[in-house]
Amino acid sequence: MGKRGKKGRFFEYRDERNADLLCVFRECVMNSPADESMDEVYQRIVNSKSKRFWVSEEQASKVVSYMMKGNKIDYMSDNKRKMFEEIYIRHENERGKSEHTTIPAGRNNSFSGSPMLLYDIWISKSNNQSDKIKMVQTKITIIAVLTIIFFLRIPYEPYGISSTSPWWTHFTYLFFHGDIIHLLCNSYALWFCLDKKRFSPKIIIPVYLITVAASFIISSPIPIIGISGAIFSIIGINLSAIPTKTNIIYTIIILATGFFVPHISGLTHLVCFIMGFISSVIYRNIKRFKNDYC
Repeated sequence: MGKRGKKGRFFEYRDERNADLLCVFRECVMNSPADESMDEVYQRIVNSKSKRFWVSEEQASKVVSYMMKGNKIDYMSDNKRKMFEEIYIRHENERGKSEHTTIPAGRNNSFSGSPMLLYDIWISKSNNQSDKIKMVQTKITIIAVLTIIFFLRIPYEPYGISSTSPWWTHFTYLFFHGDIIHLLCNSYALWFCLDKKRFSPKIIIPVYLITVAASFIISSPIPIIGISGAIFSIIGINLSAIPTKTNIIYTIIILATGFFVPHISGLTHLVCFIMGFISSVIYRNIKRFKNDYC
């Protein structure tokens, strides 16, 4: 555990961390008294409170679990240790143990702030409760639309994409499904891929456009239908942001399955995944450039 804590980790939300820090820097500089030195400005920046803990959900879970077993985290730097102790306390409070919560290894609960430079990554992409509710509502709406279209018994062949289909089918193919199993599997996957903690409803339109764009690359003699292309676009977006070993292994297995299971277009899944991944990387780099130079 100690060695793992000392290794460098991929910053899942480095862009947001940098933007947050830059915003605080600008605010402190703009509001700085004329007689204040830059060293004093930097000190105010460092002591500014962060919007959230900058640590991945996965890492926070590992460390908290480690602490719950009574293990020490003395191998960490003082600031990082205080951060995880604060997370541990909040975790225990959420479990309804606030009256009995103590810091393992005799640490005291003296950490009252969240200094800007303490944290690596946001513990979740969005802590906006309204966005989370909207995300759930959005998922229910999408699945309801897919279900209604299916039970209207509209023949799907004219709306699927193929090498001979008209151009407009690229905008309709993902709303149709061949049978109830196809619909249920895709609905289930869509529900869990659109994690309300990581995504906001704003991602729906970009995912739709990515999936439409990917469909122009695909050529098939038989009509291709289903929202699985959008699901794999989301998987690509997610992997570009969180390229953990576990995510990579799961993604490879899921993509490979599409090439061996009958009646599944593995190539469509692969193309949509790649498009989602590349689009996310481009977006993140553009955002980083704007944060750094604009």
